[in-house]
Amino acid sequence: MGEKEYLGLANFFHGEPGKKKEVSTAMVEVNEEVSAFLARPKLTIKYPGILMIHEWWGLNDQIKSMAHTLAREGYAVLAPDLFSGRVATSIEEGKANVEENPIGKTFPRLVSALEFLRSLDMVEPGNIGSVGWCFGGGLSCLVGAEKNLQAIVIYYGNLTDDKDVLEKLKSPILGIFGAEDIRPSVGEVRKFESVLREQGTPVEIHVYEGAGHAFANPTHSTRFREEQAKDAWTKTIDFFAQTLNRS
Repeated sequence: MGEKEYLGLANFFHGEPGKKKEVSTAMVEVNEEVSAFLARPKLTIKYPGILMIHEWWGLNDQIKSMAHTLAREGYAVLAPDLFSGRVATSIEEGKANVEENPIGKTFPRLVSALEFLRSLDMVEPGNIGSVGWCFGGGLSCLVGAEKNLQAIVIYYGNLTDDKDVLEKLKSPILGIFGAEDIRPSVGEVRKFESVLREQGTPVEIHVYEGAGHAFANPTHSTRFREEQAKDAWTKTIDFFAQTLNRS
């Protein structure tokens, strides 16, 4: 594993480095089509695994930073590159990433990454969660439904109304959204929450006032809301601690 640290802008969230676990990071080959960023504590014992799913920008240093940050809490975190190395720096490039990588391409890549994560010696294969932002938030929900993960975190991702998918969502879900967002809107969020509660799915939804889409990403200087983002990240850490039994 490499020794480079990707703390970067995630320093907003985790405080002093000395208070957390030491982490190793590396780019790994999932298969011939998919590579991924792996961050995990240096101590070689088994850990719960977390599949981390990037935004439409691609696997950039911000996502690597968050993977590094989460790994320091005691998880093996795998962030697959679903866009084959393409990293967007403009809205136009982000849209192109999504348009040129439809669900038929990205979901199989995500499943391959999940199976790779399960196969790692340091990972407890039956103790896996997912987290994603925006584009990745929607995929976090979908992979959680289709692959029966133990914990699902959605940051302002598009929410499905497909009954077949919703019925498969049985594991605990944490949803993080902004009150000023329109995709998804607060109405869509509450409808999603209502369906899950009616079918008995454990769900925790937080809608932050004064926040819109991408409010938890420090690289968005106009959208980032530090106070709300810190609170959301604390809730994310607490949620994984409650749902994934750490060694």
